[in-house]
Amino acid sequence: MSYSIIFETKFIELSDGRLLHLDRSGCNNDTAGRKLSDFTGKIYTKEKLEEYAAGFMKDGKPDSESGWMLKIGGRCCNYYDYGQHLIRMAKRAVSFEQFISERHFKALRYDGVELLSPETKILTPDEFDKIYYDLLSDNERIHYRILKTELDTENEIIDALEEHKSLSFYVGKKHRK
Repeated sequence: MSYSIIFETKFIELSDGRLLHLDRSGCNNDTAGRKLSDFTGKIYTKEKLEEYAAGFMKDGKPDSESGWMLKIGGRCCNYYDYGQHLIRMAKRAVSFEQFISERHFKALRYDGVELLSPETKILTPDEFDKIYYDLLSDNERIHYRILKTELDTENEIIDALEEHKSLSFYVGKKHRK
C-alpha cells in the first residue's frame, strides 16, 4: 500500500503577517522527503491556510473514528488529522528572524542548468527537463551543472515564491557549543 508521509511541518510568520509553510513530505515507497534539504515552501495568508486545512477536514472524522491514509512523523492518521495538524503547527509559527537564529536554514533558487556536453548552453530548468530524456535516448554523454542562488533575506524568498521560481529549503538543527 502506498501512502504519504509528512516528515516535518514548519511555519514562519513573515513580516507582512502571512505564513511561510515549509513542508518535508514524501511517500513510503520512494526517497522524497528523506533529506533535510527536501523542504518545499508555500506562502499563505492566515485565512487561506485555514481554508486549506478545512479542505482536508471536510466530511472527515478523526483517526479514531476512521481508517488511516497517511503518516505524520510515525503516527498513522487521516486527512482530517492532517488538517488539524496544519492548524496546530500554524499556531506555533515564529518570526523569520527567530527561525533562522534557532536553526541552520538555507533557501536555494534554481536558476537554470548549464549544459556542458554534448553541447554548451544555458537552459531554464523546464527546457532542460524537456531535452534530458531525448539526450539519454540518443546515447549522448550528458554533463551539466545546476545553476542556483542562495537567498539570504525574507524578501528574496517571498519574491521568488511569488514569481513561482523553483526553490528548495534546508532546515537543520543548530549545534550548540
